[in-house]
Amino acid sequence: MKIFFKYDIDKDIENYYITSKSVNPSKKRDMYEIKFGKNLNNENLRKFINYIVIENKINFKETIKNFQKIWNPVNNNFFDRISKIFEINLPTKHITAYLTTNDRCGYSIKNNYFFIGAKTNCPRGIIMHELFHFYTWYAIAKELKDQNISKELYYNIKESLTEILNLEFSDLIDCKDIGYPQHKETRKLVRKYWLEYKDIKNLISRLIEK
Repeated sequence: MKIFFKYDIDKDIENYYITSKSVNPSKKRDMYEIKFGKNLNNENLRKFINYIVIENKINFKETIKNFQKIWNPVNNNFFDRISKIFEINLPTKHITAYLTTNDRCGYSIKNNYFFIGAKTNCPRGIIMHELFHFYTWYAIAKELKDQNISKELYYNIKESLTEILNLEFSDLIDCKDIGYPQHKETRKLVRKYWLEYKDIKNLISRLIEK
């Protein structure tokens, strides 16, 4: 499995649309609304992105090279460990990580890509966090759907499971995976159940029952 980093302004625009549905606030979205109002459209997003690039002196070619250099040394180790945790391999040989000027990062499991902030100080942490969502989907989403689990509960579970990064990948990650405030208590349960059982399906069953 390989991760390839790219930048495409059309993909960057797409990420703003994807993350506009997020329940968590985005500083970049607030900045956009001050300049252009609440409605998103391609023309204004393109102007806004170009403004962010200039203001933050973002050099995408250098950032891509740097992220690749930071990620490559842990690539194989990470995928070996996470595959054992979920007891699956992803059905693809590579995933694309698109750089974004946004401070919120979406993803498309169907199309094998996710977004990573071009100005992030912890690229490994973002990459591992997003890939955890991929594994969660392929490992348990169908099973949870068959159990008629709500989208909200699935969201809470998949965001909270990334607490395992702090337990099993602390030597690879470059920042602690904190998560969102609303998942604080569920993340505590993830930590408790994981340390006790080291069994992902057992852990998820307990989260559903809580």
